[in-house]
Amino acid sequence: MVVLRILSIIILSIFGLTGCMGDKPTPEGHALAAMNLIQTNKEQATMSVHYLAKNNRVYIECYIANFSFSEGNGFINVYLDGKKVDAVRSAAFVIENVKAGQHNITLQLVQNNQIISSSERTVYMDGL
Repeated sequence: MVVLRILSIIILSIFGLTGCMGDKPTPEGHALAAMNLIQTNKEQATMSVHYLAKNNRVYIECYIANFSFSEGNGFINVYLDGKKVDAVRSAAFVIENVKAGQHNITLQLVQNNQIISSSERTVYMDGL
């Protein structure tokens, strides 16, 4: 009886571990090509942006290498159709109350109160 319990625990553990090995879901939305950015300390930063527009909201997620939001006062300036709508200190954020239609969303990395010269990235959206 003890052997059966141990054997069943081993079998269940194996099935549990192999169940976690499946394909991971890919995020919905649109992926933009990675772009190279030059920081003031001459390290190269890479940013890719994913977004999903739904129900008058735009969900944005940025992947930024060699950039810190906490060190050196790093943040992202967010512009909607040329008008600054926010300055965020997070790589993932939501722009709310976006009306249906065509829009440009521009993201601009800022470090030590200086705009990283090649950091500007614009997303062109056609409707929500």
